[in-house]
Amino acid sequence: MRRTIALGLPFVLSAVIGLAAPTTRAQPAIDPKPTLGEFDTMEYVSDVLVGTAQGRLSMRYSPRKSGVVTGRIFGNRIEGYRTLDAATKAQSLAFVQFKPDTAGMDVATNVYVADYNPSERSWIGVSYAIDVPLGGASSARNATAFRTNGPLTALCASTPACVARRNQLTPPAVAQVPVQIDAAAMAGFGIDANGHRGPLVLRAGAGGNNEGVLSGHVLGDELSGHYARGAGTVAVLRRQGGRLIQVFTGVLDAGGGGIQGGRGYLLSAGGGAAPFDWRVVANDQSVSGLRSIHSRRLCLTPEDPASGPGGVLATTTACTNNVNVSWVVFAPVAGGANPRYSLVSVATGLCLQMPGAVGAAVTQQICNGSRQQALGIFELQQTGTQAGNPIYSDILLNTTAAIVSSSYALNLYVPGSGSAGCLGIDASSGAVKGVECLDTSPKIKGVVRNSKAAWAPNL
Repeated sequence: MRRTIALGLPFVLSAVIGLAAPTTRAQPAIDPKPTLGEFDTMEYVSDVLVGTAQGRLSMRYSPRKSGVVTGRIFGNRIEGYRTLDAATKAQSLAFVQFKPDTAGMDVATNVYVADYNPSERSWIGVSYAIDVPLGGASSARNATAFRTNGPLTALCASTPACVARRNQLTPPAVAQVPVQIDAAAMAGFGIDANGHRGPLVLRAGAGGNNEGVLSGHVLGDELSGHYARGAGTVAVLRRQGGRLIQVFTGVLDAGGGGIQGGRGYLLSAGGGAAPFDWRVVANDQSVSGLRSIHSRRLCLTPEDPASGPGGVLATTTACTNNVNVSWVVFAPVAGGANPRYSLVSVATGLCLQMPGAVGAAVTQQICNGSRQQALGIFELQQTGTQAGNPIYSDILLNTTAAIVSSSYALNLYVPGSGSAGCLGIDASSGAVKGVECLDTSPKIKGVVRNSKAAWAPNL
């Protein structure tokens, strides 16, 4: 019996060992697979001082390249952009703070712009309030200095050392330039932003929650922000296709007695490559509107102000107290012996553009200084061998004065179009189109200017 057991034991052991032999096992799948950019963004937490208000600022961004910034300040959501100069390592920052309104919708209430100070390991800049009830903006002031106190961990917030450092924060001074501008008539001006020049159209609210709230257009894009009349400080957000791309901060003084411009910052990758300087360029002042000579009750207007570039122009009988019938004069191409002037809609910030042929619709387009957007007076020779022949000339000086003083109103003409087309009204439909500048009706003796192509200022 013992022998039997002894002989059987190796067999049993070999069987057990055979059963426990290693096999190939499936490795756990990782989804999504790790990438080199997995740790591309990092979170930075800092104490922050905005005026006398102390709080926390957390930002998440890539430390290695320019890019989007997300996070929270005082518990509210922020979105913006950090710019890193690869050569100098200089850093700039701009972000918008959002707060919920009474309906629970996030509203842009404040915008922060800053540069990084490496010796103090801090962001130092200015906070601008752009909303009256939620952001704290007022007619007297909308700019407050702010700075951080270096990157801190969440565990540091309540320790005595951190509290002491937080209390030592000293924000930068904010220049206050008391100026007065009539922001409601801030039109007929241009902007030079980093070499890009175009019309600047701003309108300001008045009273209550609308005090100093700006709206308008620049270079064909929508603007919104706030102007503090008592200080002259301004912050304006620029949107392109509904997306925030830039913020313009600085001081405005339309009267020319103060600083006209400031610094612009990026809010997204579509805003450019780096922060830039901007300045206001004075042009001719506002024209109240254009009224048809053919039908005195009709004024020129965008058919749909929200249609954007390419939207057709139309006429309306609502000629008074209507921003949609207001037009201003702008010179996209300035200087030289023959500067060109264009008509800009205050409602859209876009230029009137003549068609290439008679019968085609007149549209609104982004101002580009082209001949089709050039403003001119079309007249007839009165005497001499050339009597009755048309004369066209670009306006060289004050275009508004030329419109007001024109002996037979205003004609807009596109030289070289091959059709001698003027801005006019289609008699059958009332639409705004290119029409013949001259009238040779059998009822009229000789060639005269077409009344359907004549316009007077809407005074």
